[in-house]
Amino acid sequence: MSMEIEYNEGLEGVEPEHPERLIIDHFLEEVGEGNRLGAAKELRALYAAGGMMTPAEFELVAVLLEGSACRGDVFPWRLEFAKRGKGRPRHSQQNQLPAPWNAFASGDEVEAAKALRKLDALEAPDIKILAGLLDDDPTLHTHFPWRLVLKRPCPGKPRTWGTMARQFMWACLIAEVRGRHKCAKGAIGEVCDRTGLSQATVYKALKANRDKSRIR
Repeated sequence: MSMEIEYNEGLEGVEPEHPERLIIDHFLEEVGEGNRLGAAKELRALYAAGGMMTPAEFELVAVLLEGSACRGDVFPWRLEFAKRGKGRPRHSQQNQLPAPWNAFASGDEVEAAKALRKLDALEAPDIKILAGLLDDDPTLHTHFPWRLVLKRPCPGKPRTWGTMARQFMWACLIAEVRGRHKCAKGAIGEVCDRTGLSQATVYKALKANRDKSRIR
């Protein structure tokens, strides 16, 4: 379904500062800049606040795991599993882990992305695990023989991608709720209510992503 929406330059609004919303925005900025330790720090802040992430909010993690966003014009980074030290990874207790973390323990990025997308939400305990995989928490080594790193396999000079990361997430959220509304305006209203964003910000996100397949 097409999500082509005309951008209205006249829309204005003040975005209320929701603490958890700001933490997620900061997380997306750090991911967009390729800073895994900064991203982990924001996830730990979200965990401490008892927050959670919706599928639209962690869709970027799944996209970077499968590598589909690494096309130069979208994101220059991808998430990959990396070994700790030399040699083969030691046997993990993968079978003892619930989904999606059993897939993460396998070291297969594509399977991890598929498992992540099956979740209805990332709850606080899940957020803590994701943070630990990014900053290599030693308490996870028994179950996870891999850590997560952000690599830049795409050619060219890195640019600033924080804003694009946030806009990507907001466009995904619009696509997620679109089926519940007769028109796109209703979907935009729901996203504004859920996130505290102004209509102007959501329209800008749609305008920036109108040529991307994720909002079709």
